[in-house]
Amino acid sequence: MKIAITAEDNDPNSTIDQRFGRCKYFIIATIEEGKVTDTQIVENEGAIQGHGAGIKAAEQLGNLGVSAVITGQLGPNATRVLKELEI
Repeated sequence: MKIAITAEDNDPNSTIDQRFGRCKYFIIATIEEGKVTDTQIVENEGAIQGHGAGIKAAEQLGNLGVSAVITGQLGPNATRVLKELEI
């Protein structure tokens, strides 16, 4: 299972960014048998969007094979896309 965590900095110990669509980074943690086996940090492609940041961010996580998200605020469009992707 992969879990995406919205992050303010390019650091595994970063503070969680309360914004989903406009967060700077996602920390992607791979969980196997209840343990973190891998982490990677990716830039949020939605952060630079003029419009549709949440949609772009949700689509990016879908392409990365994420199963769950830890964040603060989710807008209605991002929520819809995440539900469609079963995240």
